[in-house]
Amino acid sequence: KSFSDINELRIYLAEFNWDDEVKFCLLRNAQQLEVLLKFQPPEKKGQGS
Repeated sequence: KSFSDINELRIYLAEFNWDDEVKFCLLRNAQQLEVLLKFQPPEKKGQGS
């Protein structure tokens, strides 16, 4: 799937849940890169923080 609009990408990313992973193939400086994005919940801080 390709995205030409940031809002399309945001809608796509909103479909994922915590602990999901998605791989993107990007073209950057005439080089193809693969980026793995992991959806991890924020760390819980201890009480009193």
